Amino acid sequence: KYFGGIPKGSTPVDQYNPPLPAKEVARLEIKKDIAQAYLMMGMTGPKADSPDQFACNLMSVMLGGGESSRLWKKLRDEQGLAYSVFFSFNTTKYEGPIYAFAVCDPDKLSAVEDGIKAVLNDIKANGFTDEELRKAKNSVLTTYYAGHERGLDIADSYAQYDSFIGYRFIDEYPGKIEQATLADVDAAARKYLNTESYVLTTVVPK
Repeated sequence: KYFGGIPKGSTPVDQYNPPLPAKEVARLEIKKDIAQAYLMMGMTGPKADSPDQFACNLMSVMLGGGESSRLWKKLRDEQGLAYSVFFSFNTTKYEGPIYAFAVCDPDKLSAVEDGIKAVLNDIKANGFTDEELRKAKNSVLTTYYAGHERGLDIADSYAQYDSFIGYRFIDEYPGKIEQATLADVDAAARKYLNTESYVLTTVVPK
């Protein structure tokens, strides 16, 4: 009745192009009026419709999802290189970013970068443990259910994910996380943890 006279617009064309394979380490340094240094090491992860999505979620928790994670224990507790260190994977329509993030003294940036790479290479070579996987699943599912307690939270998730992958992604998420095996996560680590070519951004004191 009210909008019938408005002509239909053109259908949007998806301009997506897959990212080119990285061939080297790309570095960007930003100087700010700060005392500490910040490091982010980014890599390319899977798209939202990839079956690797759930393995990468679990992998990120095991690598840097808190004080019991591999990166935290190695770089902060054992080596004392960083004040904090985390690892994350973002779900997006296309290839999602996988990245490590650390806060440290400026003179320790190189050691932190090497330390992160050492942990990632060890995981690629030797994998995770069943205990780490179970703990990661508990953490991911607890966060999921806590984040969907209110109707507004559920509506927000449905709207967000229905815009690029479908609302059923939310309904199926807990089951997909539980179905992920240690072999799935180890395979995802070997596939996506690229320690030869990545993007390294550092924010350092002036």
